[in-house]
Amino acid sequence: LPTVVMIHFGAPDLTRRCLESLREMETEPHAVVVVDHGPTPGLRASLVGAHPHLTVMQDFTNPGFGCGCNRGAEHAFAAGAPAVWFLNNDAVLEGPTLGPLLRLAEAHPQVALWGTHQLNGRRRQGSDRQDGWYCRGLRTLPVPLPQNCRQLGTRESLSGASILVPRAGWERLGSWPTGYFLYWEDAAWCRKAHALGLPIVLV
Repeated sequence: LPTVVMIHFGAPDLTRRCLESLREMETEPHAVVVVDHGPTPGLRASLVGAHPHLTVMQDFTNPGFGCGCNRGAEHAFAAGAPAVWFLNNDAVLEGPTLGPLLRLAEAHPQVALWGTHQLNGRRRQGSDRQDGWYCRGLRTLPVPLPQNCRQLGTRESLSGASILVPRAGWERLGSWPTGYFLYWEDAAWCRKAHALGLPIVLV
């Protein structure tokens, strides 16, 4: 099954709310892996009944966001997942998202990473514009896309709050950078994709 991977650190009520949102909004059959970085035990018990296809993986050493994403993705791909959707545990879906992303990924296999817009209060986000050094030596190879999709330029990166990577994209791009504990790992991962000539798209 396509798998949603989320990192948990504190606030089990937010993680449960996100899981219930996935259960209620997503029509696409899917699994969820929650990588539990603590800091307190008892998450499994607090998530009982929140989602029918849930795996909780504990790692209270909390090695960082990228490491947790990699652990969850490796578990999912080893289980046969065709794609992994990294989703922040405080997200609440407003409608089906995974299914449309999977259909786009299937139709455009050259795209390595797919991101989505998010609402943070009144602010709409989904991509970040980086400083000039970020795009040095990089160039974009345009790919044909539907009107609701936008390919990122080499000075842009996706927000790590919502990124889908198909299996083929994972195999070409590799895992999340682990040299960052929290923040900037999404920008570094996207820069690697740009450097490899792999398209990144925001929906």
